[in-house]
Amino acid sequence: MVKYQLICDGSHEFEGWFASSDSYDAQVKDGHVVCPHCASVSVQRALMAPNLASPKTRAKAEDALKKESAAQVEKIQEALPQQPKSDTGAPQGASGQGAAILPQQMMMALRQMHQQVKEQCKPVGDKFAETARKMHKGEEKPEAIYGTCTDQEKEELAEEGIEFAELPDLPADQ
Repeated sequence: MVKYQLICDGSHEFEGWFASSDSYDAQVKDGHVVCPHCASVSVQRALMAPNLASPKTRAKAEDALKKESAAQVEKIQEALPQQPKSDTGAPQGASGQGAAILPQQMMMALRQMHQQVKEQCKPVGDKFAETARKMHKGEEKPEAIYGTCTDQEKEELAEEGIEFAELPDLPADQ
């Protein structure tokens, strides 16, 4: 894992975690790295001092990565233009530039989350619930995983107090 100090064309500084330098380059090239302050995709690495992690601090860094990813998602969501709401509280169709930007930014953020999960977590397929349960019980080493499970398995995991997050599916590319 590498952590980069990043800066956008609007001079907003933030940090990002990547599986490797090549992963960072590919994500920037594909427009998946987004400024959490202004949602700009024109991002580059800022100057920073090297940070060498010892085995003792790696677990701490993984926890920090999870928290930072959640914080980045929150900041991106806050930076998105707000759509007007109807009398029922549901968003109304926005007009002008906001209508086009909102879905693009949301999809970009969702694609970035999917990419980060694939790069930073171990795929376990349809064994997600079983694997998560074993890690919760201490039968397997805890690590970041992703996969699928049924609605019933989701309910059971929640009842057992096993924390997990559900990532929405991406629509098929058009």
